[in-house]
This record gives sequence, structure tokens and C-alpha cells, in this order.
Amino acid sequence: MKKFFKYLLLIILAVLVLSFFFDMNSAHIENVKMCTSLSSNTCPADKPVFDVSTKQIFVSCDLENPPMETMVEFSWYYLVDGRTQIDAVIVNSGDKIGDLKLHSSLNKPNNGWPSGDYEVVITILDTEKTPIIKSFYVK
Repeated sequence: MKKFFKYLLLIILAVLVLSFFFDMNSAHIENVKMCTSLSSNTCPADKPVFDVSTKQIFVSCDLENPPMETMVEFSWYYLVDGRTQIDAVIVNSGDKIGDLKLHSSLNKPNNGWPSGDYEVVITILDTEKTPIIKSFYVK
């Protein structure tokens, strides 16, 4: 009977350790930055305040530990007078393995950027991960 409890305890401990290990290695988003131009597919520095004359706004991030075919959605919103979706783009990691640098962008509207608060929501689709929200401002 003692051996049974020892083995049971060992199995429970192994399951707990493995569940922690797999959670630590699941896909997640890091290093989210905003900018007006990319360098090697990433924003060189985080500059989340833009002028109304800015031609293009970029967001970049690192997708760490993704399995193949990981889908990441970038949803862009204007936050004045509510929350209006401007655009949504889905990026597929394909068969790439290892950490990836992802980005999305918005071009200046024909009538220029309305000043105010904006945000981009980065979501790893088909997971229960909390989306990453990056706020920015146009003045």
C-alpha cells in the first residue's frame, strides 16, 4: 500500500511539473513596439505618439514559442466616441519554427489621421491567451 501512494505521489508531481513546463513553452507575444518605419521587421524603438501627417504607423512584436500554423490577429481601433475598428489583419506563422518577428501597419487615411487615442489588439487565435493591447496617440 505504501508503494502505491509513493507511485501516485510521483505521478501527480510529474503531471504538475509537465503542465508547468508546457505552459511556459506555449506561444506568447513579447516586445510590442510602435514606430513609423521598421528595421529588420521590428520597430527599433517604441514611439507610441504620432503626428497627424504620419504616412504609416507600424506595430511590431516577437511571437515566442509558436507551434506551426499559429495565427496572430492585429486589430486596429480608433477610441474617440466609442471603439471603432479600423482594420484587422491575420498573420500565419506557417511552418516556421522558433521565435518570429511579426508586424502590421496602417496607412494614413485619405483625409489624414483623426487626432485622438487608438489601440492595436494583438491576439494569438485559437488559444485562451489574453490579447495584448498596445495604446497609441495621434496629435
